[in-house]
Amino acid sequence: AAPDRRSVREGAEDRGGRLIPFVELRGHSEMSLGYACGRVTDLVARAKELGQSAICLAERDSLRGVHKLHKAATAVEIRPIFGAEIAVVADRHRLALSEEEMAAALANADGTGKRERDRALAREARRLGIDRSPMVCVRALTDVGLGNLFRILAAGWTDGLYNPQKHARPRVDLEILARHA
Repeated sequence: AAPDRRSVREGAEDRGGRLIPFVELRGHSEMSLGYACGRVTDLVARAKELGQSAICLAERDSLRGVHKLHKAATAVEIRPIFGAEIAVVADRHRLALSEEEMAAALANADGTGKRERDRALAREARRLGIDRSPMVCVRALTDVGLGNLFRILAAGWTDGLYNPQKHARPRVDLEILARHA
């Protein structure tokens, strides 16, 4: 028998044996390099096959898959939900440890080699919320929300860019989230 249109997973039932509606809200497509779980078109096709009524893709640090998701999902009459995962920090303007913080971190390093020093500095930056912080999934349910999500990500890439010499990552703080909520 075909799965209930409201359900995404076989076996997800309540106590009465009815299938429970489910939509994955944190999927990644090929647009999230290094985090992908499939191609947009394949994910949408699988969602349709499972009877899902909506699909959400929350790409890492961007909205790269918006157009592909919209086109693929609307073609099979599934509601697309757009999202992004982005790092939230205490202060997006703070990009590095102070000299005093670096000295304290290096004093507590496990050794004197470059690797030990780098690890000690990275540990201190994480502890202070400067380096990669918790990833938060932000979703847009309306066109206005999608515009706000674009603004949040733009602010992260322009105002809160961390470590541009290596592998740049956008960061936002609660001020940016509140401004565009």
